[in-house]
Amino acid sequence: MTVLEVGGLQFPPSIWELELASVVFFFVVQILKINLGYDGNRAEHKFSMIIFFGGVLFSTLFFVYYSYLTTYVLLIEICVGTVGVFFNALELILSFVAVIKF
Repeated sequence: MTVLEVGGLQFPPSIWELELASVVFFFVVQILKINLGYDGNRAEHKFSMIIFFGGVLFSTLFFVYYSYLTTYVLLIEICVGTVGVFFNALELILSFVAVIKF
């Protein structure tokens, strides 16, 4: 297998396909998570909020992966990922409070 070189940077083989597929999967997870949290909060449904809590934990792993663990990470990706982790931490706290209240 050959190494892909873009702009002087060498990428491992098949990394583009893996990272693109994971971005699409992360997008789908985010959409489902936000919709589930919205519906669970409006209906005050405890089980939906617990699943939302798990979705937040899962999306936090994606934010950490894209911020620090991809092949080449830019400073802007670290900043955006840190903001995403901050908002996920806020979602964790608020969803935990909602589960207790419901």
